Amino acid sequence: MYNVVTHVGNANISQGNWQRNDFPFWKYFEKGTSADALNDWQPSGPNPPQTRADLQRNYSSIGPGRMAILVPESLQAKMDADPAFARKIMEKVQAWKADYDLWDNTVAAGYGMNVAEHQMSKSYVFDLDEEGNVRNCTVTSSGGMITGPTEEERRQFEAEQEAKRKRRVKQIRIMEESAERRRLQEKEYLEFYQSRAAEYEFMKSNTLWK
Repeated sequence: MYNVVTHVGNANISQGNWQRNDFPFWKYFEKGTSADALNDWQPSGPNPPQTRADLQRNYSSIGPGRMAILVPESLQAKMDADPAFARKIMEKVQAWKADYDLWDNTVAAGYGMNVAEHQMSKSYVFDLDEEGNVRNCTVTSSGGMITGPTEEERRQFEAEQEAKRKRRVKQIRIMEESAERRRLQEKEYLEFYQSRAAEYEFMKSNTLWK
């Protein structure tokens, strides 16, 4: 189970700022922070390394098993008005997380990491758009490091998600076509049976009149 905090507001963070190592995303884990609290944040100087001492302290302050979700006001209003819709949004976030973790843990295993420990050490920030899609995400792990996704990793991950979606659509289409073929075959069998039954009844009635 994750310790989840939700912030309602209209976050407006550029992709460039969000991807920086010094973007203070750790503030989103604070309960008193609103989703738009960091809209005016601006960097100074080039992107620093994650190993910088002050950043390490901030990363490590988050700890494992935490999740912060930024929800636009318009989306929250829809969720408040329709509990079923709210459940669908949370299921969408959970599905995105599951897909990302599968991809990320596969990469971690390739580096010889203990996948179970790696997974348990993660914390997440999800920035949702007005449709409930994950617009931005930052994942941290033990050791005070941002594990992703970088812009390149996000493109690769989203490409794999799109390929997965296309495979799912293709599979559904094949299943629908197979069901349609079965329906047509069953219809042909029924029509054949009915014609043979009618033919039999006709022959039977002719025999009785002879």
